[in-house]
Amino acid sequence: MLKGKCPFCAEEIEVSESDIIQSNTIRRDVYRCPNCGKPILKCMGIGCRDFAAGGKYYDNNFCPECLKKVVVETPKYVLTTLKQGIEVGKSLKGKDSTSTSTGTPKKVPSSNTQKKRNA
Repeated sequence: MLKGKCPFCAEEIEVSESDIIQSNTIRRDVYRCPNCGKPILKCMGIGCRDFAAGGKYYDNNFCPECLKKVVVETPKYVLTTLKQGIEVGKSLKGKDSTSTSTGTPKKVPSSNTQKKRNA
């Protein structure tokens, strides 16, 4: 017995094995909403208990609420992570003893040059 919100009618529903319209072993089972009769599947959002919309050719992976999180929050997270990476890169750039302030590598004498100088 699964409980959650239908993406079509937005009602809290409860589905059971009798509501399965397509039983699958590897993929998610497809249920029929007992309220509106539309095809629904369990949302793939971590910790989510609601349902995603099923369709004739394509089944959504996420319920409307989780989809909003994916569409809105993911780009924010990516941008924040990129900005943090740039800042870390800038701070490391100043600490690197093998690079100059312009970011080009310093010329480090080879061991042959050192031997010639000592001879």
